[in-house]
Amino acid sequence: MFFAALACLFVGVQGATIHHDKDDYIVGGNDTDISEVPYQVAVADGAEVFCGGAILTENYVISAAHCWRDTDKTNIFVRAGSSDEKKGGTLVKVNKFLRHPNWNKKIVDYDVAILALDTPLTFSKNIQPIDIVRSEPSPRAIAKASGWGLLQEDGLPAKTLQSVELPIVDRETCRKLNKRFTITDRMICAGGQVNKDSCSGDSGGPLAVDGKLAGIISFGDGCGNRDTPGVYSNIAHPEIQSFLDAYLTA
Repeated sequence: MFFAALACLFVGVQGATIHHDKDDYIVGGNDTDISEVPYQVAVADGAEVFCGGAILTENYVISAAHCWRDTDKTNIFVRAGSSDEKKGGTLVKVNKFLRHPNWNKKIVDYDVAILALDTPLTFSKNIQPIDIVRSEPSPRAIAKASGWGLLQEDGLPAKTLQSVELPIVDRETCRKLNKRFTITDRMICAGGQVNKDSCSGDSGGPLAVDGKLAGIISFGDGCGNRDTPGVYSNIAHPEIQSFLDAYLTA
């Protein structure tokens, strides 16, 4: 079963309005067992899942800074180890949310955040950390995005975990194709194929290349549109690496 996925957010960027729904989604993907992406988690405010994330260590999860624009952050949990975002696996309370200190809401820059867990995760076949890349993926490298968001723009959310393979797009091409937005070096682009993207509900989820975390689903102009790559936080950027390393070595 195929869907299209892209991080669709309602964010005002340079006066433009783009999808910034709390429910981003994967478009053009496949049903995926959590064992294939055991680092994937769902992030929920009580019973409502609003973003994705990825396990860095037993104590820390990475997500997107923009996910916390309108929640009180007092009843946040992550669900790990389940292909179903609403049941199964392990549910752990988040006791602290830490945005990158240079987070820029206006242009959605430095869009990464650390979720400190109240109790450590116990690793298993379905719950595993993901290593981060130490260099930026080459253009046309194949990346995997995953999440539970909408299956198409204005469509229904996924009932089971989805993943989709997308090519990395070089930054200059991405800038030319996303002229409405400021594409900084802290961003990496992928996709630009019809009906394949990450979309509303997938925000904060992982973009992996060769099994390592290369990006965090951030924003995009529509979902699964031709020649409009999705935009992800660039894990390889030195300022993002140094932010993450403080927790990876803790």
